Amino acid sequence: MDPHLPFLKAIAANPADDLPRLVYADFLEETGEQAHVARAHFIRIQIAQEFLPVDSRDRAQAAESALALLWQHLGSWSGVLAQAVGANMDQVWWRRGFPSELSIDAVDLVRHGRAIFEQFPIERLRLEQDSGGGTSFQDIDYLTRVTRLRVGLHFAHLHDTLPEDDPWFFAQVMRPGLLPSLLALDLSGNLISDRWLVRFVSTLPNASFAATLEELDLSNCHTLTDAGANTLATTRSANRLKVLRLAGIPLSAAAVVMLARRFGERLII
Repeated sequence: MDPHLPFLKAIAANPADDLPRLVYADFLEETGEQAHVARAHFIRIQIAQEFLPVDSRDRAQAAESALALLWQHLGSWSGVLAQAVGANMDQVWWRRGFPSELSIDAVDLVRHGRAIFEQFPIERLRLEQDSGGGTSFQDIDYLTRVTRLRVGLHFAHLHDTLPEDDPWFFAQVMRPGLLPSLLALDLSGNLISDRWLVRFVSTLPNASFAATLEELDLSNCHTLTDAGANTLATTRSANRLKVLRLAGIPLSAAAVVMLARRFGERLII
């Protein structure tokens, strides 16, 4: 059995806890192997970095040191992630010594996701989907700890030039049980129609994240109009939102006033 795997599983199962990470760092250092000692140093630097003031010189120096170590050892530290994303390791974001955010195609997520989430404390996901939309999340049960999801739509699916009953997003991403911990959903920059948005807010109460979603980002969805703004301003599904981002959408002054009355300081436009 791989002696590293129990440590990695413990870290992945407790992503908010630094203690399993530091225990693993101690284990790595005790091996005496140069690459493992470097990994231990990287973990400790990134954890320490979290407690330094954002704009401080010490934090900037820590980030620089960590980055140098990461690029020197990236291949040996990435494991199954390298199989999933290939040469696109710049689509993996590291925090507190481990990958915490990942951009991945839906097909690769289905193929490699279980191994990835078993070994790495991924909490943020940027999901890419081919225009065919045939990927099924039917057997996925490992995304329960994802708190932030960016759906990067090559998805013409969200535009009403395609049939409105297109099932992919609603049957897969909003499938019951899939994302029960989701706090933020980012759909920014996509071709979302007013009619699609009506379907989204009407379906939201049945989504697995209906009780947890706090932030919705529709910034730069240029195909939305005042009708979409009216949908957001009048739906009860948006009551829980603490942040609604609508920057870059060409809305009328009247629509902005209507939204501001509904959301107040929660609206970012």
